Amino acid sequence: MAILSCFPGLKANVRVGGELAKEYDAPPEEVEARSKTFEFHKLRSRVGEGTPYSLSYIEAKPGESFEFVIDTRSIKLEHSQKPQKFKVTATLDGFRAHPKLFSSEVFTFSKCLTGSPKTGISETTFNFAALDILEKPVPEKDIKKQIEEANNYGKLLIKLELIHTKPLSSQPINFDLATPKPPVLEVAEKILKGKAVDSKTTFQSEPTYVPSFIDIDYADRKRRPFAIFEFRYRTMEGLIREFIVPRPQEVIDVEEEYMRIKSIKPEIAVEPRGIKREPMDAALFAARYKQRRLEDGKVEIDLTDD
Repeated sequence: MAILSCFPGLKANVRVGGELAKEYDAPPEEVEARSKTFEFHKLRSRVGEGTPYSLSYIEAKPGESFEFVIDTRSIKLEHSQKPQKFKVTATLDGFRAHPKLFSSEVFTFSKCLTGSPKTGISETTFNFAALDILEKPVPEKDIKKQIEEANNYGKLLIKLELIHTKPLSSQPINFDLATPKPPVLEVAEKILKGKAVDSKTTFQSEPTYVPSFIDIDYADRKRRPFAIFEFRYRTMEGLIREFIVPRPQEVIDVEEEYMRIKSIKPEIAVEPRGIKREPMDAALFAARYKQRRLEDGKVEIDLTDD
């Protein structure tokens, strides 16, 4: 759960397929470097000198929908005679979704509005999809642009701002809303520059009515957020390849392995009498026999004597 030390109680999570995603800590140097790229509005309820920025990794599950869950109940609003609300803006793989306004509560951000009054307004949900990594050449003229686009892959970011709503300002939307581009679901391996990005955000839209919008003022004239939560997503294999999650330790059943080796090369499978056989850790077994991992995930064991 993403929590900020300078805002005790302020929380943000990503719910994937109906379950809260487990969060994995990003390297401290990565968090520090990234936090310095933002400027923040300082609320009176902020405590300490900590930066109101959080960065963590989560597991993406291709084919599943996802949503943000934000708990602002602990935030004390500024003293003001104007009605106050929170504004949340989500950026998904570089696409800036139309923001939402909400009061101090547990708020779920699971969809956004897209389209225009002329072509029709849609309600768009967020989903994960697999990203195919291809070994193919990239035209020299396209490399820079594709690298810039791929730099946004695998990133979810939400910004929280404090705003004031203007009275009697509700009116039908008369402007175009941001609409995501068709998803890119394959990329050349060289474009990713070593990152284990293996999934992508996609969107599913359904027509809806033309809503009204509310005119607002920002509590901060510079329109700076008071807090930012960022999530980098990968499949579990991607998290392991980037060393965010340790690879599970393999344990070999010695009883089963002994019988298999005995059937192949009986002379080296002599079992000492009176010694109890116990499951052996893979590391200990590896010290006795040479091993090589195959592409299908199986382990090839070299039984030669040298």
